[in-house]
Amino acid sequence: MEGKTSPLHKSVQNYVYNLIPKGEGFLEYRLPRHTADLLWKPKKIVFEIQCSPISIDIAVARTNDYKKMGFHLVWILHQKSFNKTYLTLAELYLRKQKNCFFTNISELGHGYIYDQEEEIANNKRVSRSKEFTIDLSAFTIKRGSLKFQGAQARSRKILTKSIYAWYTSLYSFFLTFKD
Repeated sequence: MEGKTSPLHKSVQNYVYNLIPKGEGFLEYRLPRHTADLLWKPKKIVFEIQCSPISIDIAVARTNDYKKMGFHLVWILHQKSFNKTYLTLAELYLRKQKNCFFTNISELGHGYIYDQEEEIANNKRVSRSKEFTIDLSAFTIKRGSLKFQGAQARSRKILTKSIYAWYTSLYSFFLTFKD
């Protein structure tokens, strides 16, 4: 179920929306299974902005659904709820996705989108680098893969062999029988 958006969520949406050329971006764009927070229609890029906790079921389902529809998906996780010492199963899953970044944008629209190098072991962030900004308007698509400027320096070591690995494997298995 997709609910109302908070002022913080709207602020991040507007920040990203203003990076997209006029007439190419659509806020709250209704698609068959979900409403995309922001769709860059000509580029087939969906931006999912997450300012509050999300369940792993929803994170996996949205990621898989958008991929099945042929969209590139970019997750933007607000540091208000994410990028803490301990990760939820959903954050672990999302950080394994190629284009999952953080933001510190305020309700007034001040801040930026960023990524970091990190090492995660047993659902705990054991090290992280200095933040480096990501320019969401500067990207390339090569061999069907979306890559943003600034993201090439990323190195994520996710060492966890926790319940997350078991859960996502099992959940993905059951999703193959869903449709």
